[in-house]
Amino acid sequence: MVWIKKYYRTQASLTYAILLFIASATYVLASNLSLTRKIVLLSALAITAALHRDIRDGGMISTFLYSKNITYELRNFLTSLAGFVLVTIILAAGQAFYSPLVIIYFIPIVLSSLRGGLRMSMALIAGVSASLTIYYLINFSLNHVTYSQQFVYLFLLISLSIASGTIANRLRKSAVDLSALYETGKALGSLLDMKAILELTLNIVFMDLSPDAAAIYLIDTKTGQIKAEASRGFKEELAAIERDTDKSLVQATITKGQPILLATYSRRYRLALGKQAMASALCVPLRIGDKALGALLVCKEQPHSFGFENERFLEALAHQAAIAIQNARLYWQTKEWASLDGMTGVYNYRYFTDRLEIEWNRAVRYEKPLSLIMIDVDLFKNVNDTHGHMVGDVVLREIAALLRKYTRETDVVARYGGEEFSIILPETHFKDAYLVAEKLRSAVEENLFHGGEEGLTIEITISLGLSNYPSTSFSRTDLLYQADQALYRAKCKRNTLASSIESSTQLRVELGKKN
Repeated sequence: MVWIKKYYRTQASLTYAILLFIASATYVLASNLSLTRKIVLLSALAITAALHRDIRDGGMISTFLYSKNITYELRNFLTSLAGFVLVTIILAAGQAFYSPLVIIYFIPIVLSSLRGGLRMSMALIAGVSASLTIYYLINFSLNHVTYSQQFVYLFLLISLSIASGTIANRLRKSAVDLSALYETGKALGSLLDMKAILELTLNIVFMDLSPDAAAIYLIDTKTGQIKAEASRGFKEELAAIERDTDKSLVQATITKGQPILLATYSRRYRLALGKQAMASALCVPLRIGDKALGALLVCKEQPHSFGFENERFLEALAHQAAIAIQNARLYWQTKEWASLDGMTGVYNYRYFTDRLEIEWNRAVRYEKPLSLIMIDVDLFKNVNDTHGHMVGDVVLREIAALLRKYTRETDVVARYGGEEFSIILPETHFKDAYLVAEKLRSAVEENLFHGGEEGLTIEITISLGLSNYPSTSFSRTDLLYQADQALYRAKCKRNTLASSIESSTQLRVELGKKN
């Protein structure tokens, strides 16, 4: 049994041709043709069966044409045409154009459908039908022979061509979709960059569905808003969608957890696409189990543009994209957690050293300024000794939050160790960094810290040391050393900002004017 299955898989075309040969040969042998014509017909049928052996290589004709470096499309056409020519020779040899044997044209029809789809099978059967119609009309005009039954055969052949071609097209498209999903799954599985994942997903959508516009909406884990993280084809920027609305197609898809297909304009859902009118839309959810991540939306200006097959394909693609998105989020979240200080929530010492090296190399390569601020909390031991370490930990978290509040998103706030912090300020000149450091000193001095206990107020001050490339330092080690030395001098006075050139009268005048 296993051997039969293996044989059928590898020699399916030959098996198919042999069965056709047996059926056709039975008809030939049972006919009233002469022995000579029977031999010719049986020989032609045997040649037809042999020429279509080994489906893996496309048959003997296709293999021969392939050796001649002919294009794939032309090779398919010539191979299919050869099938029609062979059948025509068989019918002509047996004078069978007027017999039911004309139906054996279904052999090259099916083969041409499998090779070239509906377009090729219809083109070839149209040529055959036109030729036979002319043949029948000429015989009718000369011999007054009617061929009403033969025209029924032609109608059946044309119907078979349409049916087999349509089925072949769907099979070919399904095969392409499966291949695309397989390749997409491999590509998405290897990506950890969110932007690359979203762009690749949109590329696959446009290659397969050819929509006028498409967008990928993701739920913001912090705000709960549904934002269009990637879009293509829209004339204006897509607005964020509030989660409490039920009029949005995207929101409804995420809430229901099921695809929604709009064949034409809908009053029930709005697409939130601004002024751009879309007649049909298909929206599928991005989910991992019961967890909703967002939705994938495709739109077209023409109504009835999407069907059930498009919905199934988009669902499968959305599932793979959701897995890739979740993996990317977990990866970056884990990486971020590994780089954060567990108590204060700012970056840790290891991340600080790695980032300082990166920013230093960038500053030197592109000739950009780079500033570094080192911070120490004054007399922090007194806080721990007076109020306890738990209160001291809360105070450190409050100080870290204050430092983040008064710095830019591009600045790197890190816990250097104990009650010491450090801030990397990329592309920041010395004077600007001096102003930032002074602002931080004043903010901490003016703030009242509570340490997590009601009614408790703790006054805290900080000392700061500042260094800058290229104003004070010319190497990464020197940048760190000078900031540390400046911090040491500031700690001697407390609640002070110090640097290698802070005593410059001209600089203080300029800073005073800037303020």
